[in-house]
Amino acid sequence: MIIMRKLASIQLIDEIIPIKGADSVELAKVLGWYTIVKIGQFKKGDLCCFFEIDSIVPERPEFEFMRPKKFRVKTMKSSRLGVVSQGLAMNLDILGDEYLYECFGGMQTFKSPEETRASLVGADVTGLLNVQKYEIPIEGGKNTKAKGMFPTYIVPETDELRIQAFPNLLQEIWGLPYVARIKYDGTSFTCYSFNEESGVCSRHQELYETDGDVYWRIAHIYDLPKRLVEYCKLIGKNYAIQGEICGPIVIHGGRNPLNAKIDDLHLFSVYDIDAHAYLSDAAAESVAKDLGIKFVTFFEKGDFFNYTIAELEEKTRGVFYPGTKNQVEGLVFRPKEYTYSPSIGGMLSFKVINKDYLLEEK
Repeated sequence: MIIMRKLASIQLIDEIIPIKGADSVELAKVLGWYTIVKIGQFKKGDLCCFFEIDSIVPERPEFEFMRPKKFRVKTMKSSRLGVVSQGLAMNLDILGDEYLYECFGGMQTFKSPEETRASLVGADVTGLLNVQKYEIPIEGGKNTKAKGMFPTYIVPETDELRIQAFPNLLQEIWGLPYVARIKYDGTSFTCYSFNEESGVCSRHQELYETDGDVYWRIAHIYDLPKRLVEYCKLIGKNYAIQGEICGPIVIHGGRNPLNAKIDDLHLFSVYDIDAHAYLSDAAAESVAKDLGIKFVTFFEKGDFFNYTIAELEEKTRGVFYPGTKNQVEGLVFRPKEYTYSPSIGGMLSFKVINKDYLLEEK
């Protein structure tokens, strides 16, 4: 089972960092994130309820201060203090007395307070608090019609995990040969060929073919429903190709960072349905070449991965999409060869988002 992103979870305050020139706030480190909190609100080792960026918190009195931001947790920068805040840390009492009693009261019969606290770290409270994920509207997708949910029995959904939310992935990739590519900002696309039948999917759904649908329009530009079936039949495989549609019609946050004049597809993965595994980076790029489709831009490779989160974040800054002066959304790091991650139950892979790109969002 692939680990899904936890928008809201119980986490430990790993560190409290004073902010120079601030008299009422300080920084708290949670997982790989740094977020602004009130001075004295937390101390190192405390539990908190942590909301990742792009969470939409419910319209409750506790979150009224988020109304000017339309209740969306975003990357913020204090111009006065010069610090970036990512995420939101709240006291556990927002979870409600009943939940807290179950955790800290009723459970005490069976566990010591220390064991109880340890068992709570990482608990997903997204559903309990009715937290939603912010989804950027896709222009040009008005004619999209869902055929059904994403066929996970054929291929996993495309949802790259942020390293700040899963810092333990650094231990899994440490020392391995790796490759990094630029993350493109668009809308996720999947086309699969399974037993000589094909289908087209958005990030979360399989889609009917309809006039004007951006996903099927891109699929037909490359004649994928037919060519992918023929290609897979030729090599005796069942594949799903996955990529990002970018361009002036599919616009995220009012931006077209590639300065593209037309919508186009950029592949980033190829999934072997029969083997239940992704192809290596080089093999996936070779499939893209065979199909005549662009592959996401190469950034760097190495024989021994040994970066910290801070070093990875710094790498994203000042990197531009090819032929533009627009900063990239981020970078995606993977081992050169497909590597299974036991902690997330899928391919070892993660993204590092460029803070400056997030701060530029309109």
